[in-house]
Amino acid sequence: MLWTGVKVTAVSLIVSILLSYLIWLIVSVNGIFFEVSSFSGFESLRESYADYIFAELVETSLPILGFFAFLFFSGVYLGKILLRPFMVIGDYCERVIDEKETPYEPDRFSDFRLLTRFSDFFFAFALSCREQKALRENTIPPQFLQVRKPVFDNVFFFHFLLYTAIVCSISVLILSNMAISIYENIVSLAITHIKVQKISIENYISSQSYLIESIIYMIVSLMGTGYMALSFHLYGKVSGAAFGFFATMKSFMKGNYKARVHLIGYNQVRPYSRAFNKYLDYLERNFADQNNPKKMTPPITLANNE
Repeated sequence: MLWTGVKVTAVSLIVSILLSYLIWLIVSVNGIFFEVSSFSGFESLRESYADYIFAELVETSLPILGFFAFLFFSGVYLGKILLRPFMVIGDYCERVIDEKETPYEPDRFSDFRLLTRFSDFFFAFALSCREQKALRENTIPPQFLQVRKPVFDNVFFFHFLLYTAIVCSISVLILSNMAISIYENIVSLAITHIKVQKISIENYISSQSYLIESIIYMIVSLMGTGYMALSFHLYGKVSGAAFGFFATMKSFMKGNYKARVHLIGYNQVRPYSRAFNKYLDYLERNFADQNNPKKMTPPITLANNE
């Protein structure tokens, strides 16, 4: 979750650094133009720029820190959303060994559809086996039999993408307003300190407004692309793990009582896979009937005819 917070913050931080560089570039180009053209008032303008930049740094340091703190904790919460399905399974497995009546309560709105539905089915099967004091194979619903690789969960992806889009929109709004404010102050300083000579400096400075507009468009594009890419990256961090849990549950129900979750490269779900494997160890150790491996438990069905 902390690493997700860093990633979410990094996208806006990189764009902010690029934005600062582009604004500095505009100021530098104008400064060089005024200097080589020997406009009167250039020295006072240079001092005003320095004073303005220093004042802006002092004035905005706390809001900027607050903004990036908001991004970091938003990322932490996003990481929690992604890990929540595994947290629910891990917590349930830790408690159900000692408390058989512990309810399994996944969040059907925000969890992986495949993992949530099948884990509900699997834990009902496990409870039935505990009541009968024996593990038996169980009929797998047809809709799960053909699943042999990770599936893209549109609903789950949309839910956390929507949250990412909100964070992206807030970041774009803040950085765009900051860029426009800085640019307008720079223009105001230039017009105030540089006297009109052979050409209209005011027109020269104001005509550069298309530059800040193009920078804003670039910020929107980069921020949107960055957060979209981050969304797919984060989804990939958990979708494979979800399939690993699902495949292990299905294999266990088909009679392979040695099946366990072994995931490589998914350290973020390891505590929950260990808790789940511990529960499978408990079921195998206490209820596996090696003499009758092919007997079937009464079919377990999903709620709501699923």
